Amino acid sequence: MTAIRAKFSRAVPAGDLTLFRAVLSFGPDDTSNPSLMMKREGDIMVEVHLFTTENGGRNGPTPTKFFGCPVEIQGELFDCRLILGEFERLAPGDTAVVPIMFLSPGIVLQMLKVGDEFRLWELRYIGTAKVLALSVGSDMKGA
Repeated sequence: MTAIRAKFSRAVPAGDLTLFRAVLSFGPDDTSNPSLMMKREGDIMVEVHLFTTENGGRNGPTPTKFFGCPVEIQGELFDCRLILGEFERLAPGDTAVVPIMFLSPGIVLQMLKVGDEFRLWELRYIGTAKVLALSVGSDMKGA
């Protein structure tokens, strides 16, 4: 298993929100801090829909394998990674069922339940996601 580490630099004001610029690095497991553990299978399973470019979405497809972006949940932004797996990448207008892992799952998972919807952010709202299942350990619990 791989750990994810974030080094935060200066805060950047963004309206009512304060965003932090993070430098991420991947390394071997850090068993001293389990909250930093990256779970390959994800923290939740979602149906994600990316808006078309004409409707304010991305200008092109996501990067391959995974796509990182903030998501807005209950008015707060949280960093996540969509694990694209077999899809490799998603194009504007695509809808897919994919796992998501969060940089701070301990906070986010307490805020979500199956059926909740949230928005993906990349300088603007670029898509939506609907929670299909929550992870508990390595098991997914869904509707």
